[in-house]
Amino acid sequence: EQVIAAARQAGIDDVALGGLAAVTVTRPSRDVSVAEIQALLTARFAADADLPAEAVAVTLDQEGPLRLDPRDTGPLQLARFALDRSTGRFEAEIEARERHGARAAAVVTGTAAETVETATLLRPLSRGDLVTAADVRIERRPRLAGSEPLALDIVGLAARRPLREGQALREADLMRPQHVQRGGFITLVYAADGLSLSLKAKALAAGAAGDVIAVQNLQSKRVVNGVVTGPSEVTVTAPTTTVARR
Repeated sequence: EQVIAAARQAGIDDVALGGLAAVTVTRPSRDVSVAEIQALLTARFAADADLPAEAVAVTLDQEGPLRLDPRDTGPLQLARFALDRSTGRFEAEIEARERHGARAAAVVTGTAAETVETATLLRPLSRGDLVTAADVRIERRPRLAGSEPLALDIVGLAARRPLREGQALREADLMRPQHVQRGGFITLVYAADGLSLSLKAKALAAGAAGDVIAVQNLQSKRVVNGVVTGPSEVTVTAPTTTVARR
């Protein structure tokens, strides 16, 4: 009833009262888009952190545009910018007045973070699955403390644990492909003086190509160290014998 009375005082007499459940009051405003706000805050965060703008991600808590007084026709500027560097949370006051007046600046909150190029999975991987070029895409994501994200030189590595689609890959998530599994049967190759002898053996440790692991000869039960040279293959090279000539 108070709103309707105020409307009538303003000259609006044709308000129907029958069945009226709600009243919406609007007024002119200057709408500032989320993109404009993010650009302003990104420039400030990048300057303070000495980073390029493309290495900054700003997320606002509000979803819609910021509504300023229609008299505020000047360029957007930050009246205040307070950042908690430990969490990335910020509170900022935005205004667009040609001259400072009595009107309050609009307050926005959100998060700001440095971003880095990160390899992101396009499909889930099981432990031991190899990463191919079609499995990942490179995108910018906020840098997180604890481990460095991976962006390059990951094709051909294997998943150390099950990985989900959309996961940003980190060094601890990947390993060199394991050609030999601990407790598995392998081909043990003895190589010496241009000759080689192959026999069955048991791996006492897992290993990738180039790793030195212990294996047990199934016949003699002797344990020797060899180099992983391929899938289920370990090679032991005998020392080269030098014959002195007179």
